[in-house]
Amino acid sequence: MKKQFSQKGFTLIELLIVIAVMSILSTVVIVALDPAARFADARNGNRSGVVDALLSAIKLDQADNKGAYLQDILDLTPELAFQIGTSAVGCDDVCSDESITLQAACVNLGDLADRGKIAEIPVDQNAEGASASETRFYMIKHDNGGITIGSCGAEKGSNTSVPIIKAKR
Repeated sequence: MKKQFSQKGFTLIELLIVIAVMSILSTVVIVALDPAARFADARNGNRSGVVDALLSAIKLDQADNKGAYLQDILDLTPELAFQIGTSAVGCDDVCSDESITLQAACVNLGDLADRGKIAEIPVDQNAEGASASETRFYMIKHDNGGITIGSCGAEKGSNTSVPIIKAKR
């Protein structure tokens, strides 16, 4: 009498083919997601949060002082862009927003931290050369009393061009 064996399971070749197909698919997915672009998008999101926090701190301080801005803000020439920082010269770096021309002097918003409106003046940790003296964030005081805060360090990320990161109130 002849015994018949029924085969259950996969052969080694079938398993190798499945593993190879899964490897190719996972590689395609990882490349399609472009992790470098996702990290750039996350850094841009952080910059956007910093811009909003700075603007909120300035407006909170203004409200607490009966509508008056910090003296350093009052001293600014309207409609010109000033990098935020402690440096008195050399603040006219190139901005990712090409419509922004920074002035040579920075605007020092350290009084916001001294008054408890913000823990510290933020620095764009991902922008080359950024420090407390040149944060890579800028400020514009408008003739109508409004303030614009923006980021000079935006990255392209998953966008087709470098996004403009700024807020105005």
